[in-house]
Amino acid sequence: MKNVYAKRLLDHIQKNFRSLPFTERWLQGCVPPNHYRAAFTELLSSKSLMAYHVFVEASGKPVAQAEHTVLIVEDGCLVLT
Repeated sequence: MKNVYAKRLLDHIQKNFRSLPFTERWLQGCVPPNHYRAAFTELLSSKSLMAYHVFVEASGKPVAQAEHTVLIVEDGCLVLT
């Protein structure tokens, strides 16, 4: 990989997420902001990363996603993850 920032970004992704999905906002601060877009673009073009489309409802609005699994019980909710 030619771009040192792309390599640094990929190392961070592999260490923290392995093969799990993640959002770009979780990568902020991994590389200098002025090098982030070029590094991320190189990872996509080299197929080191694969982008997924945002799920959209029939109304055209994005599908809500949560970072926790919750169980709704009679007197409230329990966070399971």
